[in-house]
Amino acid sequence: KIEDDIDKKKYQLIFVHTLVPHIPYGFDKDCNYDGSLSLLNLYFTKEKKIEQHNLERKCVVLFLDKFLAKLENEKKLDFIDLLILSDHGARITKEKNSFLSTIYANRNKDTNYKEILDEKTIQELFREKFK
Repeated sequence: KIEDDIDKKKYQLIFVHTLVPHIPYGFDKDCNYDGSLSLLNLYFTKEKKIEQHNLERKCVVLFLDKFLAKLENEKKLDFIDLLILSDHGARITKEKNSFLSTIYANRNKDTNYKEILDEKTIQELFREKFK
């Protein structure tokens, strides 16, 4: 459906919000949705939550990779500015790293790329970008 909106060129902004990686978890190790995983996963152990969260992060990256490759193959990617971010880290534990496990990528046609190695929350990063 996202690609349909891109093709129609009806919008200047397309906003997509997904619930992964997030409780209620639902993806298996092959990144197929399995609704039964969502049942009672609130009661997963900390270790199981971290494992499932990371599995679903991998699924998000695989989805984005396939989606962006398709756009590139169809010569659509050169006309699109992208901002991909998660709204917060895992928040599975109170440890700092649990809040820092975010995804952030910004690409537009006129930007040079750089890797951000600072340990920041997504909110800090976003606040600095839009001062």
